[in-house]
Amino acid sequence: MSFIYVIAADDILASKIGIAGDPKRRLCDMQVGSPVRLDLIWTMRADDAFEARKIESEAHKILSRYSTLGEWFQVESADCVEAVCEAAYRISLRKQATATLLDALNNAISISGSQISLASSLTVLTGEKVSQQRIAHWVKVGKVSATFAIPLEKVTGVPRYELRPDLYPPGEYAA
Repeated sequence: MSFIYVIAADDILASKIGIAGDPKRRLCDMQVGSPVRLDLIWTMRADDAFEARKIESEAHKILSRYSTLGEWFQVESADCVEAVCEAAYRISLRKQATATLLDALNNAISISGSQISLASSLTVLTGEKVSQQRIAHWVKVGKVSATFAIPLEKVTGVPRYELRPDLYPPGEYAA
């Protein structure tokens, strides 16, 4: 099984689209040589390595004008996710492409009414103080904390696999 992944570098505008059998291990391998923290933002499963390479190559073409070095692009991670989704669509894989993490998070905020309302609902559900600033941070980095994917699903109905597909691959987890 192959995955197309998006990895982003903290504090600099740099995101990478690549393929790997184990994206989390790939992140660990890359982190060793990186002077900045790297985060695995998003993954999408492909049926096989050939399909993954086709999607990756098409996504690289979509973002080619933002290319910096190799598979790195000077764009927000959400732009890379959108490029991969567009690439999957272009080669008839739309059914496997999931909504971007930021879209899912913004949907959850919209359902709740505001970042403050969402933070309050999560505080009540989990018993842990969740601030509006934490929600704003998730929006800024385009990634929901792993411990809040399921509580967010319970509070808003936004599926956990849209919020954290790296942890909850679509089709494997029911709401």
